[in-house]
Amino acid sequence: MWTDITFYLYLSLNVVAAYGFILFCWWWSRRGRASPFYAYLTLLLGGSLLRSCGDLVRLYYYWNDYDSWLKISNEVWWDCRLLLVLLSIVLIDTHMTWRVLRGKTEKEER
Repeated sequence: MWTDITFYLYLSLNVVAAYGFILFCWWWSRRGRASPFYAYLTLLLGGSLLRSCGDLVRLYYYWNDYDSWLKISNEVWWDCRLLLVLLSIVLIDTHMTWRVLRGKTEKEER
């Protein structure tokens, strides 16, 4: 496991996503409220953290207990770890689409 580059990539993703998530939450606590885009970005960082933690656990089981790895991979909840990432990307896309369309409408009205 220690010679597998995937382990270090997942670990790095965990560290970076955790730092970003904590940084944005700390910013919220200081400012009181964030714009919707920052809220969605925080959600995306939290979802990335959740997903990469799950990937680390799964990789651990892959190297140490293959039967458990197979069991985890076939569970319904395993795929649910992606829902938070999907939700945040949908919210970001929807918000930005709304802003682009609204901006276009405001220019046309002038």
